[in-house]
Amino acid sequence: MSVRKEREVSPCAARDHPRNRGARVRLHRLRRPASGLGRHKIDFSVLPPEWIELFRTGTDLEIQWLTTLAARARRFRAKVPS
Repeated sequence: MSVRKEREVSPCAARDHPRNRGARVRLHRLRRPASGLGRHKIDFSVLPPEWIELFRTGTDLEIQWLTTLAARARRFRAKVPS
């Protein structure tokens, strides 16, 4: 069993939220959860076909954009002296 350490967070973090004021906030509550998109089988059959098409289109656009960014990053890295 792992033991999570508690630590104080900066004043601008979740500690100052009215719900958490005066309480110690555990560090693990401030982290984003691990993505579960690839871990679970999603039942798309309950969604309208238009939504499925929007998901496909959005994913294709995201892949194109990330490919563009990767190419730009590679070009920039090549210009940086070693």
